[in-house]
Amino acid sequence: MKYLAERRAKMAANLLLSTPLRVGEIGQQVGWSDPKVFSRNFRKYFGMKASDYRRRMLGVLN
Repeated sequence: MKYLAERRAKMAANLLLSTPLRVGEIGQQVGWSDPKVFSRNFRKYFGMKASDYRRRMLGVLN
C-alpha cells in the first residue's frame, strides 16, 4: 500500500504540473476518489498541499 500511495502521489505531481485540471480532478484520476484522502496522502509524501506544490513548482519553472 505504501508503494501504491507513493506512485499515486508522483503521478498526481506530474499532472499538477502538466495539466490545468483542478486538484480534486487530479486526485480522482490517480485513484483517490475522496479529496480528503488525496490531500492527506499528497501532503504526507511531498510535505505540502497539492495546490501549494503546483504554485511553487510552476513559479520556479516560469
